[in-house]
Amino acid sequence: MKNIILIDDENTLRESMADLLEVIGHKVDSYPSIHSAMMNSDLAMYDVVICDVGLPGEDAFLFAQTIKESFTQHSFILLSAFSERETIQRGIEAGADHYLVKPPSVEELESAINNLNPHSYA
Repeated sequence: MKNIILIDDENTLRESMADLLEVIGHKVDSYPSIHSAMMNSDLAMYDVVICDVGLPGEDAFLFAQTIKESFTQHSFILLSAFSERETIQRGIEAGADHYLVKPPSVEELESAINNLNPHSYA
């Protein structure tokens, strides 16, 4: 089981992804924005951050970079409707461990989580 924070402004997608992640055995807290996640949670308690790239008025790439610098044990997955090579490369350069095109399939999401660096998990 991994502790996951999920950030996505699309309510229906966020809720269904959170439900799915819980069904496959993870603990999930979800938020509609980076700001709300940072105000209402202790980011240090999570193993995995899953964040939408296209959050209005927020920079998910900068957030990924900040998380990876501040919490080196955290894994980071970016979600986006943008599938251009340059955008994916920018996400990876920012520190994302995976970049999934929305909406990810159950298999893609589970595989991405299961293939994260296990150094911080019990």
